[in-house]
Amino acid sequence: MLNGVWVPVITTFDERGRFDAAKQRALLELLSARPVAGFVVLGSTGEACLLTEGERDAVVSAARRAVPRSPLLVGTGAESTALAVDRTRRAVDRGADGVLVLAPGFYRRALSLRSLMAHYETVGRASRVPVFLYQFPQANGFAFPPGSIRRLRTLPRIVGIKDSSGERESIRMLIREGGRGFDVAVGSARRFLGAMEAGASGAVLAVANIAPGMCARLLEAFERGRPAEARRLQRLLIELLDALGSSGPSGFKASLELVGFPAGPPRAPLCAPSPADRARILRALRRVRLEAGP
Repeated sequence: MLNGVWVPVITTFDERGRFDAAKQRALLELLSARPVAGFVVLGSTGEACLLTEGERDAVVSAARRAVPRSPLLVGTGAESTALAVDRTRRAVDRGADGVLVLAPGFYRRALSLRSLMAHYETVGRASRVPVFLYQFPQANGFAFPPGSIRRLRTLPRIVGIKDSSGERESIRMLIREGGRGFDVAVGSARRFLGAMEAGASGAVLAVANIAPGMCARLLEAFERGRPAEARRLQRLLIELLDALGSSGPSGFKASLELVGFPAGPPRAPLCAPSPADRARILRALRRVRLEAGP
């Protein structure tokens, strides 16, 4: 299922900071015209950790209405198993085709393999759709330890993982332990080409919010045996990421504004990029789009 380029979509707010369903639908409709494989809502790029449970439900409903025929994954991870189960059930009820479940991180020092197995088995048994593991150690401090994926993949509904660690060896380990039929998607655009060369099934890339065509062309160049073109597009992606810096969702929203889509502000405590940062992002966008297209 996690093949091709997936877009982990930003969450749109109005100027008063409220979820804007109309903007969300408009953005998804715009992105659905590009050569992408599917969409993820309520991920880290979507500021999911800053949303209320009611807002989370509204985001999923808006997304499903906007792209009724496109594959839709929904982030449902939580620190407690009970809340992860509840979020999973609500997402499925609103049309999710699969769920992306970030590993709990707050009690990571006390989280044994037995605890992980129990957590994901409970979520998997509560789900009617495929369940994808998700690790993002830079965000919550947790990475699946060696040997754990081999065990976790045997649980009900567990069919793959998104790895946003940005570590080359992590992708290799996940592919090795997951084995045949277990999807491993890279979540770091800096490692996009390297992950595909290592055997990843696909990619879930925040930068695809602003450069979906370039991400798709990089994958196509790799798959069709055009390594020089793939490396050129990877370099351009890195140039764009360097301009965005560590701005996270704020930078992607500012980028969308700069190319003509009113994405709205980030949610506090996140702040919009400074004028100097916006100018740097705009210069990179112009150069990248001139060389590679949107």
